[in-house]
Amino acid sequence: MVWLAMANAFGQVSFVENDGKVSMINNSGKTVVEFQKNEDSWVIDDFKDGWGRIRVNGKIGLADSNGWIVKPQKKAELFLHDGFYVLRYIDKVGVKTRDGKWLLEPTKRVYDWYGCDKVLPIKYDGKFGIMDKTGWIVEPTYDEMEWYSEDMLPVRKGRLWGFFDEEGRLAIKPQFKAVRRFNEGLAGVVIDHKWGFIDKTGEIVIAPAYDNIDCFFEGLAAVEVDGLWGFIDKNGEMVIEPRFRAVGIFSEGLAAFVIDASGWGYMDTSGNVVIKPQFDGANPFDESGRALVRIGDYETGVMGYVDRNGVFTTDETENNTIDEEVDE
Repeated sequence: MVWLAMANAFGQVSFVENDGKVSMINNSGKTVVEFQKNEDSWVIDDFKDGWGRIRVNGKIGLADSNGWIVKPQKKAELFLHDGFYVLRYIDKVGVKTRDGKWLLEPTKRVYDWYGCDKVLPIKYDGKFGIMDKTGWIVEPTYDEMEWYSEDMLPVRKGRLWGFFDEEGRLAIKPQFKAVRRFNEGLAGVVIDHKWGFIDKTGEIVIAPAYDNIDCFFEGLAAVEVDGLWGFIDKNGEMVIEPRFRAVGIFSEGLAAFVIDASGWGYMDTSGNVVIKPQFDGANPFDESGRALVRIGDYETGVMGYVDRNGVFTTDETENNTIDEEVDE
């Protein structure tokens, strides 16, 4: 039975199905939730920390080992955090603790929210602040917040950017004209009209010297100098000289590039061409050793996958190299 198999992963509760009825039983053997099951009912979360979301026949609810916290209802969304949850119902958003206290009563004044497990950045009346299970820990006075990345949250106050940490503390005060998210421990920042990189203490580790940058991936970051792109390492050494019109990120040891009108190709971490330029669109390689690429425009072009040897495959054809297709 699917329900019993899933229950083994939860620990705090078990699910038993009998004659179309599903019972959720806590570790004391008490049935705390019961509902009729059809094809559109399933458990969403894994009941970590003793609670989780359950979708019942198109309605979503929230339950723990004592029973329903929020009974299933249509047009509702639930987002769990550390000791509190966000409830969105139609066009209103509220924030409530697990034990039933409203931290923010349902309102239309919330425009956006997102966060990590511990804290919740939220846009309220056009300004951004941060909540946790105690309520506001950062009053909504900031002009912009982006997504958490590596437990660091980019924030803007006026024209300057800084970072909050995963606890909702201001780790790096607003001082930069622009920032990129943290990746592999470093984030791009603008100082005196040039891009460089800082660590999570706010210390400059790669001096600002670039017209534009991307984040670090596999130890290398794309940088733009005088209109051309190359790659630096975490010591700030230029390991692939700027000679490309455009580049992608490194993934599985390869990165897409454009050097002229021939289109996109792929290079290795030394800058050697591995797959010659020939695509009109190219994505990073995934763990399967393939990358999604496009030949032609978005409307009439052909989408398919290329492997590390340059072998191209579409849904209709297999094991045809892109060179052969172009030659035909």
